[in-house]
Amino acid sequence: PQLHPVASVTDPWCDPRLEGLVNLVKRAPRAVLLALGLSLLLIGNSSAQQSLSIGSDSVAGLGSIDLPVTLTSTAPTEGFVLAIGFDSQLVAASEFSVVGTVTEAAGAELVVPEILPSEGATLGVVMDVNAPFDAQTIPVGTDQLIAVLTVNANALVTVDTPTPISFEDGTLN
Repeated sequence: PQLHPVASVTDPWCDPRLEGLVNLVKRAPRAVLLALGLSLLLIGNSSAQQSLSIGSDSVAGLGSIDLPVTLTSTAPTEGFVLAIGFDSQLVAASEFSVVGTVTEAAGAELVVPEILPSEGATLGVVMDVNAPFDAQTIPVGTDQLIAVLTVNANALVTVDTPTPISFEDGTLN
């Protein structure tokens, strides 16, 4: 199938006040962490702009591909939560990782990936969660690779079959 991102997301969701949430995040179960991360998207610095995009690609046969998730930001990023959905009849996620990304290079301390076989995948990241708090952030930048979603084709098709890979709000938590 040919994989296409449905949309890019632009939202002012980065806020340097995230440190006050660190202790809560340390004690929170995964579901609470994801809900917290989604709520962080609502905390905004009106002068900061963030944009997330999912790459697109094609896969032949029952192969796999890596789809890049990129961030453009005008303020340092202290954390993020990604929820990505797709048609599980055509593709399946096998990994959601920060290896080889600016997220890893900047020293993310809490990385929580979850593959939801029939729905999609989520990835929660907090850059600085462990004492001493060193203020790790993803720096300001354009089209920075923050994560990689590996997907596999689930079905053999005889013609190009585009399938959306998209950010999901309120469905994968």
